[in-house]
Amino acid sequence: MIKIITLNSNAKTWQEMFEEVADYLLRQGIVKEGYKEFLINREKEFPTGLKFNEDFAIALPHADIKYSNEQCAVLVKPSNNVFFNLMDDKNASVKVSLVVFLIITDPTIYNKFLSRLVTIFQDTKIQRFINNGDLEPLKEAIEKIE
Repeated sequence: MIKIITLNSNAKTWQEMFEEVADYLLRQGIVKEGYKEFLINREKEFPTGLKFNEDFAIALPHADIKYSNEQCAVLVKPSNNVFFNLMDDKNASVKVSLVVFLIITDPTIYNKFLSRLVTIFQDTKIQRFINNGDLEPLKEAIEKIE
């Protein structure tokens, strides 16, 4: 099972959020030095915004496994409007309801985990809970991923 951490963020930009979360993860020993820089540079080159519908979008930033000490999903609920460029259109941006930082140590589980995670986010009930600030149903669904 993957460790789940929930955080709230007052960041006004994705860059501020990345710095805030990366610094927290480094202090907790979850990631290694260099994680923050890699994550920011990767987001600039390969954006992670994912729009599901007009009312719901997320971002799924992640870094190379060499920066990971332990596996976890960090669910970050922004209190401000934070915009990410879309993964399928770098020139378009979307306001996200949630940012999920994936810290993975085992690359063999990554694609399967990501696929199941995206399926969870397609559930409109989960989307409504997230938009209303309730992350518990999402946490429960993620905990069931094998």
